[in-house]
Amino acid sequence: MKTIILLISILIIFSCEKVIPNLERDNPYDNSFEGEEKDKIKVLEYDNHKVVCKLAQGSFIHSEENTINIGDRINLGITVKNTSNFNINKIRGAFSCSSNFIQLEQLQDDEYVTFVETSDSISSGKIGWAEITDGQYFKFAPNGNSYAIEFLVNSSAIIGDEFTIKMNLIDDLNNTWEKDIKLKIE
Repeated sequence: MKTIILLISILIIFSCEKVIPNLERDNPYDNSFEGEEKDKIKVLEYDNHKVVCKLAQGSFIHSEENTINIGDRINLGITVKNTSNFNINKIRGAFSCSSNFIQLEQLQDDEYVTFVETSDSISSGKIGWAEITDGQYFKFAPNGNSYAIEFLVNSSAIIGDEFTIKMNLIDDLNNTWEKDIKLKIE
């Protein structure tokens, strides 16, 4: 009897592959996901913003002072982080602000904002920064820094006023992300 039980046990152990077949890897968060590219879950998170160039009202000298004052012309740099397990490609950004005392500078018809870490993508776990480009050349702030948006703080603003810049991002597979960036006039 013991021999029969032992033989049955050995048979079950060595035939598990046939009894329980290898299952398809279908977790879209998994590095080994075998589905289609469009089904991979991609996560892009706002990382940081910084004044990369500032021209104070009545001044001809640019600075990188990370404050926003009444009358300033600001070039704002923005970074995002790819927290998914996959590269995110061809990220494009659009920005808006509903505040009456902030005037966003409009891009030229052929220009767009892209977020890159290397070439035209952000690798898994990496941070990408915003650049304005026409697809061939990049646009820089007067001091040579890359930036996402340029805006003017109207002279009718009041110290302490807060405003929000809405950032909308989309990649080559039409994944979208949205973030409100809150700023304050000092």
